[in-house]
Amino acid sequence: MGEPAYRTGGPASGFVQTTVLGPHEMPPICRIEEARQSPELAVLSAITHGHDENVKRAASIANVAMAAAFSLPDHRAQVYYDLIRAALSEAAREALKMIPQNYEYQDEGLRRAKAEGKAEGKAEGELRATALALIGVLEARGLDVSMPARARILGCTDVELLRTWLGAAVTASSVHDILNA
Repeated sequence: MGEPAYRTGGPASGFVQTTVLGPHEMPPICRIEEARQSPELAVLSAITHGHDENVKRAASIANVAMAAAFSLPDHRAQVYYDLIRAALSEAAREALKMIPQNYEYQDEGLRRAKAEGKAEGKAEGELRATALALIGVLEARGLDVSMPARARILGCTDVELLRTWLGAAVTASSVHDILNA
C-alpha cells in the first residue's frame, strides 16, 4: 500500500513519505452506523467509489455518506453533499435519484435536515417568485427597471418588503418611488 519515500531538496530537507490510495485500498462504507462514526471517511469512500462499475453500489455508498453528512450539526453537510454529487458518475447520480422522494428517514437528524431543506427551499422559491412578479408588474406597466433596481429586487431577502413593493407597483409612477418609499 505505501509508496517509497523520496528525497527532496538538499541533505537537510529530509524525506517526504507519499501514500497513494486507490479504489482498491479505500474501504466502501456501506452501513450508516459506520458512516456516522467517521463522516469524513464515508465522504472519501463515496468520492473514491463514485465511478464504480457497479452503479447501484456507488449510489448506495453515496447515499450512506450523505446521510452521515446530514446528521452533522454544522455547515459541513452542504459541502460534503456537493463533493459527493460532483464525484459520482452520471449513472450513479441517476441511481441516487431513484430513492423515493417521499421516503421517511428513520434517523431524527435526517428527518430534521429534510424538513429544514424543504422549508428553506420553499422560502427561497417564494422570495424568487415574488421578486419576479414585481419585475413583471413593473415591466407590464411600462416602467423602466434598471439593472441596479433589478439587482436590488432580486437580491432582496425580505419577502414582506417584496410584497409591499409589489402592492405599490400597481399604482406607482416610477421604480424609484417604489424602492425608496
